[in-house]
Amino acid sequence: MIGTILNRRYELLQEVDQGPVFTTYGAKDRMNSKDVTIRVISQDIGREPEFISALQSVVSTTSSLSHQGLEKVIGLEQDHGVSYVLSESLTGSTLEDRIKRLSSLSVPVSLQIAIEICEVLEALHEAGVVHGDISAKTIVSTATDSAKVTSVGFWQAYAHSTKAAIGVLRDMSPYLAPEVTSGSMPSAASDIYSVGVLLWQLLTGRLPYPGDTPVAIATKHASHPYPSLRNITNSVPQALDELVRKTMEKDPRDRYGTVSALLTDLRLLLDALRFGRPLTWPLRPETSAQPRAVAPELNVARPQSKSDQKKKRSNQRRETDGLPRWFMFLVWCSLITAVLLVGGWLAFNSSRPKPLIVPNLTGKSVSQANEDLAKMGARGRIARREINERFGDGIIISTSPAAGEEFLPSSRIEYVVSMGSRFVVVPDLRGKSKEEARKLLASLGLDISDQLDYRPSSDGASDIVLSQVPASGRRVERSARVRLTLSSGERDPNAPSPLDRRFLYTLKITIPRERTGNVRMRVELQDTRGREIVYDASNRPGQVVTLRVEAAGPDAMFTIFWDNVMVKQITESAEGVAP
Repeated sequence: MIGTILNRRYELLQEVDQGPVFTTYGAKDRMNSKDVTIRVISQDIGREPEFISALQSVVSTTSSLSHQGLEKVIGLEQDHGVSYVLSESLTGSTLEDRIKRLSSLSVPVSLQIAIEICEVLEALHEAGVVHGDISAKTIVSTATDSAKVTSVGFWQAYAHSTKAAIGVLRDMSPYLAPEVTSGSMPSAASDIYSVGVLLWQLLTGRLPYPGDTPVAIATKHASHPYPSLRNITNSVPQALDELVRKTMEKDPRDRYGTVSALLTDLRLLLDALRFGRPLTWPLRPETSAQPRAVAPELNVARPQSKSDQKKKRSNQRRETDGLPRWFMFLVWCSLITAVLLVGGWLAFNSSRPKPLIVPNLTGKSVSQANEDLAKMGARGRIARREINERFGDGIIISTSPAAGEEFLPSSRIEYVVSMGSRFVVVPDLRGKSKEEARKLLASLGLDISDQLDYRPSSDGASDIVLSQVPASGRRVERSARVRLTLSSGERDPNAPSPLDRRFLYTLKITIPRERTGNVRMRVELQDTRGREIVYDASNRPGQVVTLRVEAAGPDAMFTIFWDNVMVKQITESAEGVAP
């Protein structure tokens, strides 16, 4: 749809992302000369009235919200059966793309992103709005390195469409709280859980509960223990690990009571890291619970007596004896599995390939870029295509990551490829059927105008192009429409007969070199008008004579004489109607 103008106002310039429900485009508001974002709803889902009605309700609610870290939604609009959500322009890339490029982010950067997300959620929750879909796909990292929260409340519309719900489940399931996957509605507590998952992902470059299917992922969220960050990377402070653990508690009552409380702890952590302050957990004094030590408990001031130790072992034995043996077996299996996972992770990271430097691929064709990357042991793919006046069709405009940046060999370099100029040359459509003309125009980004003219033709054919506006050879913008005049199927009584139509024929005749002396050559034409001499002159041996002869009718026979002796008869095909 690149080049399409919706509602005669919004011109789609480039495809940013393609998902199961929306295809997102960067667009230009031609009325105000501003950049905007257009989310075009897929045709199948866009025809579901319940989904459109629910989405309209969501957009109406969120369009009145205002926060510097929140995407500004303008409205839900339609144009000739195409439904789309209009919002402000978002320059930058999603956190998902950023994680793919960098693998993981530093602790300060991750904390700053989480703080900016929580500031938006704090405003949303105060307004009684639940985001419901916090993920690496719905957070945009802008050009100024700030976070922008998008797709607020869209989950409410997904619930009204089976196709939409199934389509988005794969992307949403890694971030959904256990109570949501078990049937509860998204809430402020589930938003906090999703922030914890996202923060875990930012710090490690991977998801805490990976799985092949949404069901497998949901099962891990509900039953598997929290995967400690400290088991994966030592760069994460113990206090931060405890904070993320609290946001990802299975029971919503064990999480932070509000996003404001989480926001306070995030700010305390970031300030402590910046100024080198010691970290303990909890970060703030709690009246209901004793602070949990960040480091293992070391009690050497008062060694336990033998009687205390004996009493402690007796208590532990009674606690263990009260558990079924099958439960203890599962506990030991879980511990062994955790050890194997940690060992596998260590083995993976010890053999992890070194990052490569992205070469400069701008200005090269896709095939040439693929060859250059193949020599490095890397691969690339086309992320999107967009109109460009500088580079021709099929030439790379830019890459992600950009030239000079690091990337892992296992990841792919994404290309932004030019579709060529926004201007194209109108082809000659005369003599083609209406459908042939439509296909040819579509291949150039053009279309047939809804206003068609009809008139009789000389042969009485139907739906054949007789003339066009603009004329062939004219340079127009993509998405322009060509007005056609088609044959009506009636014959024009004043039109000349097909047998009287003039065609231009070309003949090339070579005089044999073995002839002695000049040869007198005569050429006679036989067409619908009769027989006539079209050439009669002397020629030297080896000379090539080229004749362009106008004849009537689609068939013409030429008879060639050398010195009044007929040597051959030939029939030439017409090149076109003579002027």
